[in-house]
Amino acid sequence: MKRLGRLAVAVALVASLGLVSACQRMVDVQNGTRIVDSQGRVISEDIHTLRVPADKAGAYRINTITQDTTATTTVAGLYADAQTAIGSGDLTLAQKKLAAVIAIEPGYRSAKKQLDAIRAGQKVTPDATPVTPSPTRPGTPQPSTQPAETSSALLTWLPDTLAGFTAAKAAVDPLSVSREYAPGSGNPAKTLVIVAEQFRTSADAKSALEVNVKQRYAKNASTSSVHGHEVYFGTDGLRFAAAGFSSGAVMVALEASPDSGSPAAMKATLEKVIGQLP
Repeated sequence: MKRLGRLAVAVALVASLGLVSACQRMVDVQNGTRIVDSQGRVISEDIHTLRVPADKAGAYRINTITQDTTATTTVAGLYADAQTAIGSGDLTLAQKKLAAVIAIEPGYRSAKKQLDAIRAGQKVTPDATPVTPSPTRPGTPQPSTQPAETSSALLTWLPDTLAGFTAAKAAVDPLSVSREYAPGSGNPAKTLVIVAEQFRTSADAKSALEVNVKQRYAKNASTSSVHGHEVYFGTDGLRFAAAGFSSGAVMVALEASPDSGSPAAMKATLEKVIGQLP
């Protein structure tokens, strides 16, 4: 869930046409979302080929989202840290870094596969070809620009004490922080991660919320007012639920999975957590 750059929309049609009857022509189209970095390298994609009537083909498209170099640098840095930790045998640190990566970009490289393996007690090996972080884009705040002050302010969104959870050590970057929380006995959540990120403007924070939370967790979507924040809630329709909001130039996002049942049932739990935030 990192800083985003320009949004480019590309329409892709597969040129495989056929006739299914004398009056009905069908066409294969590609529909979905692809995320690339500023150099055009694919970070993740969710694209499906569908066969639809030719006169309906224009309604389908591939939305290509281009993340700027700041987003790539941050996600790639967390991922690289995780690979180093795996190589050194520090699986506790690796788990935290991977959880932060997934909270930001769920489909990033092998992060989810590695995190699932660690949590299942299985053997995991470092990614042999980790992404090298891109140079910071000119005009983007540099890590040397008051990183301690920025990180300290962001940590207020990741409290040390959270009812029903035990906080792990926060992962801190100059412009973003993340923290994993272990649920206590009887808690309906199996996992919880909170991420807070500083942007240059409130518009940037809202854009990041739109793309990285609303589009990623588009199932069971709803909006509610919690503790003075306009909170979006949604799920991936499979295992994870997310809630997020922007506060000025800061975006706060929470991701959780249920101990059992549907991720849609996590809405009340996430709203209770948000009620404990600033």
